[in-house]
Amino acid sequence: MTKYLNLDELSAEREFFIKLSGKDHLVQEPTVQDFLDNLKELEALPINASPTEELNLTIKQLLRSVPTLTDPQLRKLTFSQVKAIHDFVMTAGGQKIETEETKDGEVDPKPAS
Repeated sequence: MTKYLNLDELSAEREFFIKLSGKDHLVQEPTVQDFLDNLKELEALPINASPTEELNLTIKQLLRSVPTLTDPQLRKLTFSQVKAIHDFVMTAGGQKIETEETKDGEVDPKPAS
């Protein structure tokens, strides 16, 4: 008996949307490369990154996850709206990041378990 895993069916089952200004925006499930890009950008932030640097990175990563949103659209939202989108996208996409402080005080990003 032959068994196989149909990845086409698996990816089609996971659709998440954000509604903004009456339009549904599909949250794209991250590829391995998206996940690696997000981690690389997060690791590149200095330990003493400013809130501006952190928020700009968040916006960049949200735009990667929801490509039908635009930078100006996100920047016009309230902070709580952007945070709600961020929390939804990171949880829905399965790439919620936790950080763990290392012995030397560095922050080590790792995928949530």
